[in-house]
Amino acid sequence: SLAGYKPGYHRSVRLHGDIIPDDVLIKGEFWIEEGNRLTMSVHHLNEDTASLYIDKINQFQPEYIHAYPSALSLLASYIELMSLRLRTKVKTLFTDSETTYPWQKELFIRVFNADIFNIYGHTEGAVMGVTFPGSSFLNILPQVGYMELIDTSLNPIINSESIWSCIKSTWVSN
Repeated sequence: SLAGYKPGYHRSVRLHGDIIPDDVLIKGEFWIEEGNRLTMSVHHLNEDTASLYIDKINQFQPEYIHAYPSALSLLASYIELMSLRLRTKVKTLFTDSETTYPWQKELFIRVFNADIFNIYGHTEGAVMGVTFPGSSFLNILPQVGYMELIDTSLNPIINSESIWSCIKSTWVSN
C-alpha cells in the first residue's frame, strides 16, 4: 500500500481516461460506482458539468483521488473559478501517467489542501517511482525492479547534465 491506502479498501475517485457506458451517460451521469471506487469521465468534465461532479464527489466522500494531473487540474480549476465547495475532506491525491508541473501542484494544494504523491511507472512494469508530500524528488521503489542510470560510456551518471540512459529490469516474470 502507498500512503496507507490499499486499492479497493478505501473510498476513492478515479479521474483517468475511462469510458463511461452510454446507458449511464444518457441519464446525465458521467461516472460509475465500482465498489469503493467512483470512476469519473474526464471527457465530460466541463463548465456545465463541473458542479455535478463536485456534488457526486461530496456525496461519495472519497478518502483519496487518483487522477491524471491534467484532469485533476481541470477539476481543481473549476472548483476555484466557479467557487464550488468540496464538503468532503480528500486527504490524499495520487497523480500519474503525465508530468505533474509545479503550477499544478500549487493549484492542488490550494484547492484540496491534501498530500500529493506523483507516481512514475511504465507499461513494462520494470520501474516505479513516487514523489512524497513536500518533495519533488522521485524515489525509485526497489520492490518493483532494478534500475541504473548510465552515461554514454556505460558508467553510472555523476551529474544530471550528462547524457544518460535508463537501464531497467523487472522482478516480475510470467
